[in-house]
Amino acid sequence: MTLSDPPPQLPTGNRRAEVLALHTAEFMVGARALYDRLGFQRVPDLDADLRNYLGSCGQGPVPALAYIRPLTPAGVDAASHVDEELAS
Repeated sequence: MTLSDPPPQLPTGNRRAEVLALHTAEFMVGARALYDRLGFQRVPDLDADLRNYLGSCGQGPVPALAYIRPLTPAGVDAASHVDEELAS
């Protein structure tokens, strides 16, 4: 795919993503501030350590910080269930 190619077709019907989830890095301060302004929520229990993926890159962990943002009313419910499940 190149920039001149048309975008891929989205699924039809009632299939819609309920939440958008992403990971970012601690040093990406501007991106993290943007995610906060856009309504993303931090979900520390979904953070990942990228040390295994990146190979030898120092002594400590390489954290990937998890964020989620509900996209639909069902996504709001799904996001609250993530918080409830992680708390138990």
